[in-house]
Amino acid sequence: MDVVSDGVLLLLERLRPNVVALVDAFDFTDEDLQSVLGRYDGNVYESLYQWASSSPLNSTQVANVSRHVVLCFEF
Repeated sequence: MDVVSDGVLLLLERLRPNVVALVDAFDFTDEDLQSVLGRYDGNVYESLYQWASSSPLNSTQVANVSRHVVLCFEF
C-alpha cells in the first residue's frame, strides 16, 4: 500500500501547480464547487464570513464558558 500512497502523493505534487487552471478549464461556478475558498471574484474572507453567519451551527447563542475552561487547565 505504501507504493500506491507514494505514487498518489507524487502525482498530486506534480499536479498541484496546475490545479487552478484545470478547475477553471471546466468553468465551474463558485456555487457548483460549493466552496467559499478559491472564489472567482477574490472575495474569500467576505464570503467565508457570510457563509459562517448563515450556517445552522451558528444560529443559536452559545454560552461563554471560556473562563471556566481556562480554569480547568491551569496548573
